[in-house]
Amino acid sequence: MINSVRCILALCVVYMPVFVILGMGRFPKITRKQFAAMMASALGLQLFLLTVMFVQDNSIVVAVILFILAFPGVYPIAYMYYPRYKARIEKRKINNS
Repeated sequence: MINSVRCILALCVVYMPVFVILGMGRFPKITRKQFAAMMASALGLQLFLLTVMFVQDNSIVVAVILFILAFPGVYPIAYMYYPRYKARIEKRKINNS
């Protein structure tokens, strides 16, 4: 892949979890487990794509391992972050009314 294209795509991939959080605001009835699973999936996919783009040897194997390791690393943190997310969604709903 051309280096300039890699750099541009890397910027898009790095900000992908932010776009996922903003996009989840459209689903106010999401549960805590669903929120944690979506965040873990987003960060796992981010790590997978960055690994495929920049690792030369055994990129798919390393990418799959990082994707799998993202779940035990991100799920508990996202599970604890859910009340802040829910409060922000409720505040937005009140301000829009």
